[in-house]
Amino acid sequence: MAVTIADIKKLRDMTGAGIVDCKNALIESENDMTKAVELIRKRGQAIAAKREDRNAAEGAAFAKVDGNFAAIVTLKCETDFVGSNEKFVALTKKILDEAVAAKVKSADELAALSYDGHTVAEPITELSGITGEKMELGEYAYLEAPGLAGYNHFNRKLATIVAFNEPVSEEVGKAIAMQVASMKPIAATREQISQEVIDNELKVAIEKTKAEQVKKAVENALKKKGFNTYYCETEEHRDEAIRKGYMTQEQVDEALKIMKETAEQKEANMPEQMIQNIANGRLNKFFAENVLLEQEYEAGENKETVAQYLAKASKTLVATDLKRINLNVDSSLQSNPFYRRAAAPRDSPSPFYRHTALRCRRGVGTTQSGNYATTRARHRQSLRPQRRGSGLHRPRRRRTILHRLHPHGVQRHRRRFPRDGMDRRLRVPNQQNRSRRLPRTTNPPHHQNQTKPTLNSTSNQAFA
Repeated sequence: MAVTIADIKKLRDMTGAGIVDCKNALIESENDMTKAVELIRKRGQAIAAKREDRNAAEGAAFAKVDGNFAAIVTLKCETDFVGSNEKFVALTKKILDEAVAAKVKSADELAALSYDGHTVAEPITELSGITGEKMELGEYAYLEAPGLAGYNHFNRKLATIVAFNEPVSEEVGKAIAMQVASMKPIAATREQISQEVIDNELKVAIEKTKAEQVKKAVENALKKKGFNTYYCETEEHRDEAIRKGYMTQEQVDEALKIMKETAEQKEANMPEQMIQNIANGRLNKFFAENVLLEQEYEAGENKETVAQYLAKASKTLVATDLKRINLNVDSSLQSNPFYRRAAAPRDSPSPFYRHTALRCRRGVGTTQSGNYATTRARHRQSLRPQRRGSGLHRPRRRRTILHRLHPHGVQRHRRRFPRDGMDRRLRVPNQQNRSRRLPRTTNPPHHQNQTKPTLNSTSNQAFA
């Protein structure tokens, strides 16, 4: 029995598989729709099994609040194209709805959840067979509290939920959920941060403070002896000073001796109370950056904290917990080699280099290897003046100030360089033959044996 286009279209609408896959399934099942659907489902399972070793770093993340229960569900895939597909997004939202309705409290419980006569894993496997990519459930998070709020970012890869000690309005709840999305706090209160993390931060702060005090004492000692601190910092700088004749080997040895003696003396006489106070200040700064209630509220005024903003809504309102899942940076972008190359200079004050760093993350506008330094070198090369007549020549762009037109039609221009204002000229744009170039001859027109041709409307000798 021949396979018709109508049958292929019907099967494709039922399964979402490709035209060729639907045609082959109908031929093999002899136009039996039930068998054809089962064949496509089995082929999808086989394709998904082959892709188990692949890395699924893209996907979608969504949050939902229903009464006193909120959850975040993530579904992962291999590419961003599949992650933004309508069927993929719809499946993620469907799984989220079922998880919130059943109040699922773990990822394993979510994987074993059944709805519409099948488990969560089955539609994921079917869609994986259709798209040809590996798909799997990602992170799962939930909160239960009297007041809840959630936020879904527009890129479908970032979702947050926040718990409060009492019911909260939609406006305030969404504002705090967006604060969590943008400022990335690790906890709602100090008490939720483990003591191990606090001890480690305090230890790092003490070591950093001691190192700064020692460095400051060494620099003061070197300056007092007349040494340039730059050429004493590292071995490369000292070699550079000797090579350029700024310092002799004896002076380098003397500077090293001063640095060693001063550092030992400072470490032995370190004021412990001062060091502890500075370290505590650094620890408080860590809390202010990573604790939600102590963070500065980004959308507020007068640098108020999140706790102060919540107190305006209700004096007893506080955030008690939070969950934040970001697929964009936390997974896929960190594994991108272009992101790692551009990570160091991405905070450069130059707009060009910031723009180039972003392009390097995507592998755009760079060499085949995406080398960031090569892109910067090419940019500098393009700014250098090139010889006229070469293919690389680009006319210099001159900044011009246009003044009022003279009654006789004179425009005054000022060149960009030099800036002393002395290099100025008058140009009469309407004068006949003013801008025409003299012809090339054996002897230039200004030769001593020739007279310079005159330019007027009656004599065209010079342009013959």
